[in-house]
Amino acid sequence: MGIALAVAVPALPRPKSGADRAVDDVVRLLGQARGKATQSGSEVALRIDLETGRFSETTRRTAEADDSLLMEGAVADWSAARFRSADGRAVLVARFDPLGGAAPAVLAWESGDGRAGEIRVDAWTGRVDVARR
Repeated sequence: MGIALAVAVPALPRPKSGADRAVDDVVRLLGQARGKATQSGSEVALRIDLETGRFSETTRRTAEADDSLLMEGAVADWSAARFRSADGRAVLVARFDPLGGAAPAVLAWESGDGRAGEIRVDAWTGRVDVARR
């Protein structure tokens, strides 16, 4: 009498492409900026240079004050995808208010292998969504 032993091999997630990592990083940065705005009670702006992928995050505590730098850096794997703003500007500026809302923003992207999509910031909720095509 034989006993059959079934060995299940777990499905390993497919490694993400550079374009996927860049899109995920932008989504993460937008979400963090929204979270900082609601936690601090101050407007937070995220600016991303669409040519270089360099970003800065600033806050303004009062209308009279200058912007204060919270964070700056570069988006991971930026060159793996091509990004463009809906308004054709070279810099995406996403502003989040203390109640969670935002100035609406749309960032289209396309990878080197032809995949594309949009990252959208909803004006009412500040929610960040990704639509992949």
